[in-house]
Amino acid sequence: MTPSTFAEIDPEKSLAFYRERFADASDFTFILVGNVDTVALKPFVETWLASLPAGGRIEEPRDPGIRPPTGVIKKVVNKGTEAKATTSFFFTGTCSFTPEERLRLRALTTMMQTRLNESLRERLGGTYSPNIGGSCQRLPRQQYTVQLGYGSSVENVEPLAAAVFALIDSVRTQLPSLSR
Repeated sequence: MTPSTFAEIDPEKSLAFYRERFADASDFTFILVGNVDTVALKPFVETWLASLPAGGRIEEPRDPGIRPPTGVIKKVVNKGTEAKATTSFFFTGTCSFTPEERLRLRALTTMMQTRLNESLRERLGGTYSPNIGGSCQRLPRQQYTVQLGYGSSVENVEPLAAAVFALIDSVRTQLPSLSR
């Protein structure tokens, strides 16, 4: 964020957008969590949620057409005063938004987390905390994203990246063993 970013904001347009989005709560879903006394909560729900404006609008997701880039894109940003690096990888593609596919993705990222710890941290000593996570989204289109990242010294950037892609290749070519 810079001052020029704020100069681009139109407060009237922002307020109009806010009012339009919250003018009709017909299709809102409220989830209340915690140790709640439902009898004590009921008058609050009746007062505050039941009184929200509702005209019957039903929201439909729309696809704004934004797609992640394809292929390999490498960006190096030299900022800061310390000689340290933050490395991030993002992988995207189509997925089937089913419980089975989401479980497979979770199993893959859990297994990869273990292997990243073993390789990058324990064997190579190049980073303290590699991290991987993934998700499969349903709307506006079924797409997965897996993100992987870690911090390291500048001189470890390339060797650790090579180790990451070696791990990925090993998983691609050899099915994981259940007896690890």
